[in-house]
Amino acid sequence: MAGRTRWPQHIEYSGFRRDSHMLRMFLPSLIPLEIRDVAEAAAEFGLFVEGDVILFLCRFGSSFPWSDASYAWHLVNPRDREVPGPHPLPLDPRNPLTVVLVEADTGIVWVAHELWLSAEFTREIRQAIAMQAGRPWPGDAAYDRQLQGLYRRYPSPVDLLARAKARTVGAAR
Repeated sequence: MAGRTRWPQHIEYSGFRRDSHMLRMFLPSLIPLEIRDVAEAAAEFGLFVEGDVILFLCRFGSSFPWSDASYAWHLVNPRDREVPGPHPLPLDPRNPLTVVLVEADTGIVWVAHELWLSAEFTREIRQAIAMQAGRPWPGDAAYDRQLQGLYRRYPSPVDLLARAKARTVGAAR
């Protein structure tokens, strides 16, 4: 991200790596309330799984409506792929989620902080990624058809949230 000043508007959940998760949001023309909400307000997350598609749902404070980011283990760069195994429970049954907010128009990183996912959400998302990784890849075109079919059936992230496999509130470290 260093040196880059423009990004397409999108939210990406880049998956699981080294017992941690990453959510990056590239949004245009950020206002102070949006920056403050991502940095300090309550964060809520949901997990929707159907077929070969995993959708990570998120909302921050009052300024951000529910949004989603699709995830496909098979599309992650092979050197960055990791299949989650059973969580090492002795220390903490939760995983951290790093949240990064970037202004898409300028490339400025306004927020980068770590939240903790609940133990239940951690277990569900690890299991969903492991199951997805264990299935044969249907191919990019078939995956895109599945994803677009979901968006036709559930046109709003709130529709997806109603059918979410797990929900949690992100807690500060």
